[in-house]
Amino acid sequence: MQSSKTANYKAVADQAGHRFLFYCQVSGAHVRITKEIYPGQLEEALGLAWKEEGCWQFNQCRRCGKWVIDAVFNTEILECVECAPYEAEPKFCKTCGMKIRKTARCCQHCGSKLIYVGTEGHHAPETSFKKLEKFGFGPNVMKKNKVCLRCGRLVGTRLPVCPDCNEKLSSETLFDRYKRRHWSCSHCDTILTPGSRYCPNCGKPVLKKAVGYQENNLKGDSENET
Repeated sequence: MQSSKTANYKAVADQAGHRFLFYCQVSGAHVRITKEIYPGQLEEALGLAWKEEGCWQFNQCRRCGKWVIDAVFNTEILECVECAPYEAEPKFCKTCGMKIRKTARCCQHCGSKLIYVGTEGHHAPETSFKKLEKFGFGPNVMKKNKVCLRCGRLVGTRLPVCPDCNEKLSSETLFDRYKRRHWSCSHCDTILTPGSRYCPNCGKPVLKKAVGYQENNLKGDSENET
């Protein structure tokens, strides 16, 4: 894991010292502008500002080391959503494609585990997306937010203009970005987790290229093929 000591930042200097604006390293959203002005050289002031105010607003991905906001952090696996997509409640086994019991943790047909195992063997608990949404996490939160490309303000999807810089906002949501980073089922659009050979939502076979997803869960630039 190649981690940075702080999230991305912008420093504003004056005679008294520095203030800092910290940005999510996945979404690009700005999260925190420090209330205090920190004296000293830039590196020293940055370390103090991050410790006192910045770090409490972020989560660090245990896999890639990026500092990210709650909306793009998979709290089930403790990784960012680029490294570990959220897993939908399975209706079919993603290994053999057979329909499964709702309460099963392993497929009754092939014995495969039905829940995603992230880095270092961390299992995803059975948590509903609605429950995660109450705490600011999960796909439902990503669907309701977007980021101003000019200033980084995180805003709701209904706003046409950024309230901070008056920039016209794109319709692209955080979920749209998230979806582009991963393979999805060509039949029902469900995001697929590493190792999926069948869609856990509709049971259809996964496209051949997406099977290689278990080794590299980031979608490439090339087109899908059957």
